[in-house]
Amino acid sequence: MVVELTHTEFAKATPENVWKMWSDVSTWSKWDHGVEWCKLKEGSKFELNGEASLLPKGSPFPLNIRLIECTPNKSFTDEGKFEFGSIQFSHKITPYKDGVKITHSLKYIPANPKAKEMFEMRMLPKIQKELPESVKALAKFVEEKSQKTKIAR
Repeated sequence: MVVELTHTEFAKATPENVWKMWSDVSTWSKWDHGVEWCKLKEGSKFELNGEASLLPKGSPFPLNIRLIECTPNKSFTDEGKFEFGSIQFSHKITPYKDGVKITHSLKYIPANPKAKEMFEMRMLPKIQKELPESVKALAKFVEEKSQKTKIAR
């Protein structure tokens, strides 16, 4: 009953470069065009059990998320729960040749079969389009930031 999607892109960057973008949630809307804004909750940090709120574009209300896995410079998973189930977004960095592979995965765990059907009809087509776009945009953004850092040194 679970719905899963994954997309991977290569970037000429270091794991630290990618982590810097991920851990600064205020940058998420720069590379994830499905996110209007994201901010850590008061007193929360980008670490295991850290909490944030994000506003998906087109949504009238923010989604509260919690980091359920967080390994600096390697991976993190955030989870948002709502009445129709939960969504987990996993983010992974894999060193590869002269850069890194960046992988984002979505796992939707529906509350019931009707919720799954509604998700597949209303949300899935949008996410199928936006997931690859956001990973590509992140890879480009990280590469640009990495080049600027090299030039500034």
